Amino acid sequence: MSPKVPHRLFDDTPAPTPDAASPASPPTARRAQAVNFDEPPRTADAGRSMRESTGAEMPARARHAADLAFDPPTARRTAPPCVPAGVPAGVASQPVLGPAIPDVVTHALGHARAAYAELVAQDEPRFKLKLSQLLPFKLAGVTSWGADAAQQQSRLATDAATVMRTYSDLNGSEVLETTLDAARANPSRLQRLITRHRSLDDCRLSIIALRERLQQLIPECEEFINEQDHLARELALYLAVLSVSADVTGAIADAVLAGAVDQRRRALQSSNQQAQVLKQTLQELRGLIVALLGNIDHGLNVTLPAIELAKVGAAGR
Repeated sequence: MSPKVPHRLFDDTPAPTPDAASPASPPTARRAQAVNFDEPPRTADAGRSMRESTGAEMPARARHAADLAFDPPTARRTAPPCVPAGVPAGVASQPVLGPAIPDVVTHALGHARAAYAELVAQDEPRFKLKLSQLLPFKLAGVTSWGADAAQQQSRLATDAATVMRTYSDLNGSEVLETTLDAARANPSRLQRLITRHRSLDDCRLSIIALRERLQQLIPECEEFINEQDHLARELALYLAVLSVSADVTGAIADAVLAGAVDQRRRALQSSNQQAQVLKQTLQELRGLIVALLGNIDHGLNVTLPAIELAKVGAAGR
């Protein structure tokens, strides 16, 4: 009796591939089943490259894990940023912290360069600073706009009036003329008994006292002129800033605020007009003082010596 031979000993048909979960699974399949969450997920391309490098088909679960991998960051789709209305496209990528507000100060400064070119050219940064202090309009800021400069103008007008009153009380031109007439007089003996006769020395001392008083007024007058010139520029600046701001703002819905802007503008116009008039008056006063001092010097150095020579010659005849 011949021995038994195994049924598949000489069968050329390949044995079926064992299941992935069986203990006889190849090492490659077992590695695909173990998922390590500490490693980055494999992409679909990585799965395909792994199959190509191993030369064998991956088990079904391993292929499924590779196909579900995340796309690379460059391929992800991101939602477009939310850009509020009014923001230009060029700044859409910048972070938006609040609603877009037009730069009214820059717009107002451009308007001021055309309307008040000379005033802006004197100190453009300060003009812009004043615009930023006033805009946008607020009731408290409008009602107090330029108040300090207006109060200083009022005090200066009061002090300058004192200087002008002093000059008027001196009545220098009439005093000089009267004194020189008294020096020229040649009264008779009777007239000397009835009226008090002023000698040439008395006339000279009176004119010298008038000159000293007038000389004291010159520095006071010049100080007021310099202060008035500064205040006039300040008032003109506040008025120009308020006018430009009102022009670029346009119609104001708040009736109280609109009335305050108009009232403040008229008040600053009055103060500015007073400053210009007072500045011109002080300059004219200084000119009158200087002219009168010239006449006094002529009277002391020319007229009185001539009168004295004439009297001495008359007495010698």
